[in-house]
Amino acid sequence: MYKNGDKGRFVWIADNVVRLTGLKVDCEYDVHLEVRTSAGPSPSNKIKTKTHKLLDLTGLHVCIIGFSDDVTEELKELVDNMNASYSEEITAENTQLVLGPADFDEDAVEAADKWNIPVVNMEWLKATASQKRIKNASEYYARAS
Repeated sequence: MYKNGDKGRFVWIADNVVRLTGLKVDCEYDVHLEVRTSAGPSPSNKIKTKTHKLLDLTGLHVCIIGFSDDVTEELKELVDNMNASYSEEITAENTQLVLGPADFDEDAVEAADKWNIPVVNMEWLKATASQKRIKNASEYYARAS
């Protein structure tokens, strides 16, 4: 999977579903696939696509791990106020993993990496909630990928 000529970070979610991550909000991209066989590479047609502005946050499904009970409740309230959804366990359906400093959950981080789910700090959630617009995860990574 390529975006604007560069190999993109992606993960197979199901037989016919691929998640491409690391895309900026409200940007245009040329996307194509390339299958490599013993006969050589076979690229697909390029598709021009544009990411959403994401002014509506109902599509977010945030997993929050590693915070005290008080902070977790505060963050869950932010999620509720954004009309987004929350889970206590990471799944392929999550859009972000908000990782706190306590009780580091290595399994959750590995799952997020497997499914290309950004692992962000709570400042990402606070900024997204206060601006009512999704912030670019790369500015708020909780740790290096």
